[in-house]
Amino acid sequence: AVDPSNFIAEGRETDNTAIVSLEIYPPDQPNLVVLASNINFSPLTISANDSVTVRAVILNHGAREARDVVVQFMDVSGGSQLPIGSPQTLARIAPGSAATAQMSFSPSASGDFTIQVVADPNNFIVESEELDNRASKSLVVGAPPAPNLVALSSNVEFVPSAPQDGNLVTIHATALNNGTAVA
Repeated sequence: AVDPSNFIAEGRETDNTAIVSLEIYPPDQPNLVVLASNINFSPLTISANDSVTVRAVILNHGAREARDVVVQFMDVSGGSQLPIGSPQTLARIAPGSAATAQMSFSPSASGDFTIQVVADPNNFIVESEELDNRASKSLVVGAPPAPNLVALSSNVEFVPSAPQDGNLVTIHATALNNGTAVA
């Protein structure tokens, strides 16, 4: 406003004020994105105590490069929050580009596991969207290979088949393994 207290006598006092709108846009920022479809396991089928490589493609859908991107792999099965290994750091992800992080995981039991991948878990990188930094995928772990020994009465034989009192009898028995590992 010019002369807001009207100290100067003017021919017209109603034109001393002007209003102009100024729109302020946030600066260009990166936007790290983790999608469940970009989390992969190799091999696809594992048993307990086997090792699986978990790979995750981290996308940058933002307009600025992201540097020193920390990626944490987590076992979130059954509500747990167990880190898998140490956090990894991706040096840079250009706008519209991607980078891959991977980790080895060896589940000690069979069952269904939920593996979560989190980019920038501590929110150190200012992003245009913070809610798309994590995704999860299920991993089914089978029972480890094990033998299963079976004894059938039909596989037991006596020689002689009709022994007499005082005879030496030899017993032949065959055990079968219908398991998935050598006994």
